[in-house]
Amino acid sequence: MSNFKTYLKLLRVNNYVKNLFIFAPLFFDFQFDGIIVLKAIITFLLFCLLASGVYIFNDIFDLEVDKKHPVKRLRPMASGIIPVKKGAIIGMVLIIVSLLISLITNLN
Repeated sequence: MSNFKTYLKLLRVNNYVKNLFIFAPLFFDFQFDGIIVLKAIITFLLFCLLASGVYIFNDIFDLEVDKKHPVKRLRPMASGIIPVKKGAIIGMVLIIVSLLISLITNLN
C-alpha cells in the first residue's frame, strides 16, 4: 500500500529545488513587479508538474535496469509499490495539465 510520501518520491519533489533557476532572471534584472513575480511562480509550478511527469516516464522506460540497481530499485515503481500503469496515468495527467495550463494562461 502506498502513502503520500511514496507519491512525493515518485514525483521527485526533492528535485524541485533545481527549478528555482526560473527566478534567476528576476533577481539579475531586479524585476520584482507583482505581475512578473506571479507569472514566475506559476511558471515554476507548471515546470515542476511537467518535470515530475517526465521523471515518471523516465522511471517507466528504465524500469528493468532500475530494478537491478542497488539504490534505484527502491523507487516506487521499481520496487512495485506503485504499479506502472498507475504511474503512467499520473505522468500523463501531470504533463497534459501543465501544458494545458501553460497554453491557457499564455505567460508571455
